[in-house]
Amino acid sequence: MSLECIVCSSTQCTLLIKQGGYDIFRCRRCRLIFAHPLPDAGQLGAFYQNFGHNREEADCPDEQRLIVEGAMREKIRLAREIAVSPIKTFLDIGAGCGYYLHGAKKAGLDVTGVELDASAVMFAREHLGLEIKEGGFLEAALEDNYFDFVHLRNSIEHFTDPGECLLKINHIMKKGGVLILETPNSQSPEHLVRRLFLDAVKTLRRNMPGRAAWWYWKTALMRPWAYVDPPRHLYGFNKHNIDLLLATYGFKSYDIMAKPLGDPVYHPVSPGAQRQRDAEMRAAEARLFSSSRLRYCLYVFGWKPVAFILQKIIARAGMGNNLVVYAVKEKTVARKCAAPTEELITGRRQDMSTSETKSALIQCTA
Repeated sequence: MSLECIVCSSTQCTLLIKQGGYDIFRCRRCRLIFAHPLPDAGQLGAFYQNFGHNREEADCPDEQRLIVEGAMREKIRLAREIAVSPIKTFLDIGAGCGYYLHGAKKAGLDVTGVELDASAVMFAREHLGLEIKEGGFLEAALEDNYFDFVHLRNSIEHFTDPGECLLKINHIMKKGGVLILETPNSQSPEHLVRRLFLDAVKTLRRNMPGRAAWWYWKTALMRPWAYVDPPRHLYGFNKHNIDLLLATYGFKSYDIMAKPLGDPVYHPVSPGAQRQRDAEMRAAEARLFSSSRLRYCLYVFGWKPVAFILQKIIARAGMGNNLVVYAVKEKTVARKCAAPTEELITGRRQDMSTSETKSALIQCTA
């Protein structure tokens, strides 16, 4: 079977693991990780109704609103530093419960949001007074050349065709407008640390039997570091291939960061949500204590401190799990441009921030 990478068009793809009826591949050229086959519209529609992440956001509305308002103010400040013209219009794709929209509105922006989950749209209307367009972004009626600022937070990895998403963003944004894109970092060891150390609590919370628990550890070691878990996340990006993909659709990346989970701006967690997670952790540790004192001591005095230290090292090294890209629309593209060359993919990653390399990447074919 010949598969083509959506970033570099390479057909050299390696099967990593079979998972839940899907095959997870990695491109040997640009290291994109992706699922095959892709879920259809019916599967996706059923999955995103009453999406679990949105329910978690809705549990502590006042706390979540305040903490996201602060994060949004910082994002707007940074976006204005690189924007060519004043930022007045804001679009949030995958708006969830509407907290980021609310933060942008409080900052004086004219806001628009798109969200697939009907329950999240209703929550935003009832609790935040926001009208969010319900449905998919690609189907949403949005005016071309209108938005100064587009927020794509933890959404691009959900699209069956990320390129089509970026192409539409390119059309509805003004030239010089700012795109903030956030997505899991497929090359961050933070995911593996959480999976093998902290997320071990999941095995305790579910009271897995020995064989199922062993399957969990085996899967954690074999699967890619990115959260590629169809039908939820369909792609896993790294700094290199997300930069290539953005350039292909007319965007220039000004900064690409790898922020750790829990970052106050890019991964804010409300005190209420943190209390809930801490309570789950304590309950899981109590079950472990009652089942095996030895394993409890190994976890609490061994694994847990080691995981904490490793996460601090990863954060200081700039290898966090959350990729954050600040990009500016350089030009309007009518369709997908030519795939980047082998030289650009394999030999010149260190030059990706230069204007010459960007210009080479976004040259469209006639």
